[in-house]
Amino acid sequence: EVLQGDPSLANHRLERVPEPVPLFCLPDDDDLAAEVVNELLAAGAATNVRNAAGRSPYEEAQFRGLERTAARLRNA
Repeated sequence: EVLQGDPSLANHRLERVPEPVPLFCLPDDDDLAAEVVNELLAAGAATNVRNAAGRSPYEEAQFRGLERTAARLRNA
């Protein structure tokens, strides 16, 4: 509902934090994380950002063991 009201929030940048956009702020449950990613991508979330560790959202999902989520981000 939040993203429907303001899709720009899918790319809201958080200053001075290691996880700069919502695509990095995912739950640990892979199925739920994949659902969140689907919603964020549908709202126009950019996948070409890097976190403080230098990882893309796809690489971060892989690093965290979120295989289904990583696959969704790889195909985005």
